[in-house]
Amino acid sequence: PAAVWAPRRLGRARDVRHLLPLFFVLLLKVAPAAAAAPTRLLVLEGLDLPDDMANVHGRIRKDLETIAGAEGREVVAGGETRWCSTADCFRMTAQSAGAGEVLSIRGGRNEYEGYQLAIELRRADGNLVATEAGSCNVCSGPEMVTLAQSLGRRLLAAAPPVEPPTILTPAPMLVTPAPISPPRNGQNAVVAGLAIASAGLVAVVAGGYLWHLDGSTVDCESNGVGGQTCPSVYRTERFGIPLTVVGAAGLVVGTVFVVRAASVGHTRLVGGPGSVALLGSF
Repeated sequence: PAAVWAPRRLGRARDVRHLLPLFFVLLLKVAPAAAAAPTRLLVLEGLDLPDDMANVHGRIRKDLETIAGAEGREVVAGGETRWCSTADCFRMTAQSAGAGEVLSIRGGRNEYEGYQLAIELRRADGNLVATEAGSCNVCSGPEMVTLAQSLGRRLLAAAPPVEPPTILTPAPMLVTPAPISPPRNGQNAVVAGLAIASAGLVAVVAGGYLWHLDGSTVDCESNGVGGQTCPSVYRTERFGIPLTVVGAAGLVVGTVFVVRAASVGHTRLVGGPGSVALLGSF
């Protein structure tokens, strides 16, 4: 009988030896891969235009957002804020939107029957990074839109994306168990399965907590007009979802190992209050 079961046990040992490194490499790689996200950018438009050019406001903002996306930025919505004139306003608006950069355009008619425009790029702390200005004399509305596009494209191409704002993100709980030698019998296969399942359970709990925490705000203050400004926002969904998925996979794989090893080795798991016992022969 021992000679009959030896090949099957050897096959299981090889399965565990190959699957364990794969599982823990995935667990350690998911969070860093999810963190490599593009810089989030908010566009503010404050042009002073005649009433008959009201539709130009939205068109210019949309064009600048499209250019920002082509330059590797992730465009975010700015809520009700349309324009800022101070560094503090830019900082509060960027933090409320979760943006790492703010692109703003201002200007209007000049004395030569044309338009004077200026585009600025700021960090989330309100500090100015770069600016581009230009004008067109005796030009029409569409020509002014083309000028805005050219200024925005030139500014974003010259200024590399800045670091995103500081967001309160709890460090993911990654489990790195001690190296496990290749299993040689049913008992070792059960131990390996329990280790994988335990690591998967911890990852599921950690991922679920991060997922649940996403969108929570702290340090909120009244803005004086009946609302609140929350400079700190948890952005943890990008860590929580992958961690939960990988943990669930590890939990399933570990459980399968335990069940298969127990059935082959004539063993069984007996649960009691606060304990789990492994009974049988191997």
